[in-house]
Amino acid sequence: MRVTINDIARATGYSKTTVSFAFNDPSRISGQARDKVLKAAQELGYVPDPVARSLSSRSHGTIGLLLPQAIPLALKNPYMVKLISGLGEVCNREGLSLTMLPPKRGNLLNSVKTAAVDGLVTIGLHPDTEIVQVIRHRHVPFVTIDGDSEDGIPCVSVNDREAARIAMAHLLEHGHRNIGVVIMADERLPDQEEYSATGRERIQGYQDALSQHHMDWNDASIVKVHAQCSLDGGRSAGEELVRRHPEVTGIVAMSDIMAIGIVQQIVRAGKRVPWDISVVGFDDIPEASYISPALTTVWQPAEDKGLRAGELLIKVINKKTVEQRVEFRCRLIQRESVADVKPPRT
Repeated sequence: MRVTINDIARATGYSKTTVSFAFNDPSRISGQARDKVLKAAQELGYVPDPVARSLSSRSHGTIGLLLPQAIPLALKNPYMVKLISGLGEVCNREGLSLTMLPPKRGNLLNSVKTAAVDGLVTIGLHPDTEIVQVIRHRHVPFVTIDGDSEDGIPCVSVNDREAARIAMAHLLEHGHRNIGVVIMADERLPDQEEYSATGRERIQGYQDALSQHHMDWNDASIVKVHAQCSLDGGRSAGEELVRRHPEVTGIVAMSDIMAIGIVQQIVRAGKRVPWDISVVGFDDIPEASYISPALTTVWQPAEDKGLRAGELLIKVINKKTVEQRVEFRCRLIQRESVADVKPPRT
């Protein structure tokens, strides 16, 4: 039979309230009372009910990370793994666990409504989305990574617009004018055609670079493809671009894991990177330097973003003043996957 706090109360002579305080709020009783309760609990083999304890203390001992995709798919992206590692470092330091919250039944809103967490880290959400409104209605503390820092939401990000401009400009400076842009399908907001903050900013950055070279986002020479942020997603995008758009000489992808898949597919099609098609990624995951040719990409500090977001969330949970926006700088990492466009054969 399970030992309860009633059993401990009878064994120690203290009230149920005192026993409860010993586990959930020991500052409210004397050290002698707490020691006596804990000793009796150990002798009786008492194990606190985590659900009852969280209801009593109004604390769950965990923070949640809202994932834009299913957990297996998210964990195949090294960028996401590094971001989670940064969050995990904060959880380890604070004695908390980390709950990953993917879309439930295909809808992230369902996950938000049922999440039993002390706080949330969201990715790429705008303050006006229904998800954010539900989080606020539940009074759950939260911060966002790569979201909008409007309306009092603490945000950890990079300057995605400038980073994307650098990536596109690098191709343009090498003479490429027929360019494929591979956009992460997950950058579309749930049940909407609108892009997340990250998607909007990066597309605007691509547009900035094109404008600087007297080109337009809607030019026929700029081919847009949406793909899942995964190796397979990159392969699929690469296959579509090579097969349906042979005029494309350069490709810019919104993530390295997609860019690596694109490179693999280009090679499978019998073409050479960068001599036939150049490729630029985004993230600078370790694998970017391992492939051949090594991937030219835009570096961003994934682990630091997760770490800083976790630190901000702990402060918000503890009702401390926090910075409204923390922005890290990106930089172009030039390797071997970009070359000058080949002049047309005559």
